Amino acid sequence: MSKDTPFSFTEGVKESKKTLSPREVILSLLRERNWTQVKLANKIGISRQGLNNYLRGFWDFPTKIKISIAEALGVDSAVIWDLEVKK
Repeated sequence: MSKDTPFSFTEGVKESKKTLSPREVILSLLRERNWTQVKLANKIGISRQGLNNYLRGFWDFPTKIKISIAEALGVDSAVIWDLEVKK
């Protein structure tokens, strides 16, 4: 490499196109903590079936539930929701 050639740390590195959905992030965080969906649902004050409806995409997550989930899991809400692919 000559002095005239710019150096790049990303040269030859492929960019990942895979992003995790909020569902995948939440399920991963549950596995890390050895929690069930029932435990998370109880902590945020909804039924297991209600949580399942959010996770499976049948219902849209209201902001209050998003905040409650992040707080219960002890992470910043950006960890879960900012990876969301905008449609």
